[in-house]
Amino acid sequence: MPVCSETLAKTLSAPEDLAGHTLLHAVGFGVGWPGWLQEAGVAHVEAQCWSLTCDNQVMTLALASQGGGVSLTHRRLMEQRSDLVAPFDITVPSDERFWLVRPSRRHISDEAGWCGSGFATL
Repeated sequence: MPVCSETLAKTLSAPEDLAGHTLLHAVGFGVGWPGWLQEAGVAHVEAQCWSLTCDNQVMTLALASQGGGVSLTHRRLMEQRSDLVAPFDITVPSDERFWLVRPSRRHISDEAGWCGSGFATL
């Protein structure tokens, strides 16, 4: 799902409105902008957008929250964020999974609860 700052979201009423804006790409993100734009029926818009590729999604979300463009993220990663909004209700299915890895001697803090309650011990 696309996410951005609330200020930027106010200028986006339809996927076509992404034209002229910066699409933030995260390296290794399985479902990228080409897939989302195709699903939204506006694949041609990508040629009219600026593009910035970051090495991780943390950076794309930080840039998006500061008005630096529009990033793609998973719905689950948005649940605890108040600095980003989803301007469109169009999502694309993804088989991607995320893993929280920590040394076995470290305690999981209460703040990590947003990741889900089913932590597995390896």
